[in-house]
Amino acid sequence: MRIAILQIGDIHIRSANDVVLERGQHVVAALRSLALPLNACYAVFPGDIAYSGLTEQYVAAEAFVTELLRGIEQEYPGLRPHALFVPGNHDCDLAAASDVRDIDLLKPKLKTLTMSGDIVEHCLAVQSNYFNFVTRFGQTQTSTADRLCTRREFPTTAGSSVGFTLINTAWLTQ
Repeated sequence: MRIAILQIGDIHIRSANDVVLERGQHVVAALRSLALPLNACYAVFPGDIAYSGLTEQYVAAEAFVTELLRGIEQEYPGLRPHALFVPGNHDCDLAAASDVRDIDLLKPKLKTLTMSGDIVEHCLAVQSNYFNFVTRFGQTQTSTADRLCTRREFPTTAGSSVGFTLINTAWLTQ
């Protein structure tokens, strides 16, 4: 069984005119150059998809990811590539933050925070544009616990599965 895992991090998309948006075809060409038959392909985006967590940055990112997945499907007929995402500090819209996120207020409470509590939910709110974006690629994270850490598993043709644990380390970004 041959599996390709493409790690595409820190693309920091600022707008629909960003130069990185033209590079999806280059990623597909690099995959093609390996000349390997594939049974599965996963494009993993480990943070900083957007530049500052704004909706329009994710609109541009959606076009990029969709084009990338479509290019892989065309190169490997019958293969259904998947995209997986983890937020980075640039995936936080800190303009939407309030003083509840102040590190001096949070630090004494960190050891006793309830992961499903209001403070954690409030801190995750700056990533709402990110969570809306990943939902469009099947990565639905509706609970607070899922937004902090989620697991995605994909069955393989060999009867086993490939799993990814996605940990949000950016939720307390200042």
